Amino acid sequence: MDFTFTGVSLGDYATSGLSPAQQIALTTGMRHAVRAIKYAGVSQTDWHVNQTICSGLDPDFPDIVLIDLAFAHLWLGDDGGAQPTRDVQDVYEMLIVDFNIDMDIIRRYWGPELEYEH
Repeated sequence: MDFTFTGVSLGDYATSGLSPAQQIALTTGMRHAVRAIKYAGVSQTDWHVNQTICSGLDPDFPDIVLIDLAFAHLWLGDDGGAQPTRDVQDVYEMLIVDFNIDMDIIRRYWGPELEYEH
């Protein structure tokens, strides 16, 4: 099934430099997206900036859309289960290294990992 939507990759969106408000929106949006897939039992194994599309009505504060989960592991309902991955840590590091998100924003808005995220 194919879905069509408009937007730009996270890599392209964040190259223009982000205001503090945009950094907060990106941090909370990515945190929510990672929590949602972890809660659904999905472990992404190859995070990179072009697996996220920034879409929506407001180009300064886009919605986060995760794409390209071809190498993701699904573990809910699987007796063996997928091995734990570093999804939360990988995205956390991507925000810091690739997008230079202010550490005070990361500390305040990223939040702790929950039990189901391990």
